Amino acid sequence: MSPRTKEQIAGIRSESINKILMASMELFATNGYPGTSVNAIAKKAGVSKGLIYNYFESKEDIVKRLITMMLQMADDIMENAAAKIAETPMQELKNLIDVFFDTIEQQIEMMRWILPLAFQMSKFSFVNDMVAGKIESTIGVMQNIFERIGYDDPEREAWFLGAIMDGLGMDVAILPDYEIDKMHKFLYIKYNLIEDE
Repeated sequence: MSPRTKEQIAGIRSESINKILMASMELFATNGYPGTSVNAIAKKAGVSKGLIYNYFESKEDIVKRLITMMLQMADDIMENAAAKIAETPMQELKNLIDVFFDTIEQQIEMMRWILPLAFQMSKFSFVNDMVAGKIESTIGVMQNIFERIGYDDPEREAWFLGAIMDGLGMDVAILPDYEIDKMHKFLYIKYNLIEDE
């Protein structure tokens, strides 16, 4: 048997880390952070406790990685919206809304596990700092779009849209039959993004 290549080793490492993160997310969501041990995570992930400590310094380090994953979803939404061609700020807003809804639909299972975890994480000051910075940058991007569209109070409108998006993420995660398409259309109507048919 030939030795594993660097790519194979990296793939195994990535798969193991992902198993640990997914198991942690599920256990934190169902048992709470204090009620979840590293042993329980190892058992759920199908890995050894030692392997967990090979990849993570502590249970708190796992939380940091999970929060980073959540924040990466927000980054991906903003980057994917920016990557779409937009000739006007209205088109930028439409792209942002479309990418948001696409991401919600693609990541619905992860969001169902992340939501309960998110409500527990305010106990950790590092989480508050990480999230606050991400919220400010996201609101800043939306505020810029609303300024260029000509809103009287672009900052308030950005915070309003951000709150709607947060609420939609929670609703979709909690309610199994949530009619996400209707809310997508509602935002199109609210922001005059409906195209002539």
